[in-house]
Amino acid sequence: NYLDVVAKAQNSTNQSAEQLMEAYLGVGGTMKSLNIPITESATALGVMANRGLKGSEAGTALNAIMANLTTGAGQAGEMMQQLGISAFDSEGRFIGLKETLNSVNEATKGMTDAQREAAFAALGGKTHVDDLKKLMAGLNDTTAEGVQEWDSITKKLENCNGAMEQMAKTKMDNLEGDLATLSSAAQDAGIRI
Repeated sequence: NYLDVVAKAQNSTNQSAEQLMEAYLGVGGTMKSLNIPITESATALGVMANRGLKGSEAGTALNAIMANLTTGAGQAGEMMQQLGISAFDSEGRFIGLKETLNSVNEATKGMTDAQREAAFAALGGKTHVDDLKKLMAGLNDTTAEGVQEWDSITKKLENCNGAMEQMAKTKMDNLEGDLATLSSAAQDAGIRI
């Protein structure tokens, strides 16, 4: 399923499969420890990629943002308390990446621009405040079909079975692919002989 998600993400967002895999090097451990499904993490990275943040930079940024939103430490932890939100339920289980970002979104909606900027600066940290805004934009922007961008990407990734195989067929459906198939068949014939 991982490779199907990667292949579908390449076709659904502004990143290559290699860039998504690079991003996972920086954030995969955090995603796994929080039990975030692959489609949800790939959606977050896709939202960031659609705004120009890709590869290892996206992975590092998402990792830092997740640390800020889940550790309860420093300025981010203080801001989460001020906003009255948490990334965990009453039993200490992580509520999910999108749900956490939705909580931030709802808690900052009625704020002035200055208050919202201050909240994002505390939550994202001075080096990742813009990256947090990129994630939040995925919750607030809609596609041409009128669907929330985050939901649109998630739906595509949830329906990705066979995407890797389809990508392979498409890549091989040209002269170069035909020659590679012919070469492979010739090698097989040589081995049999």
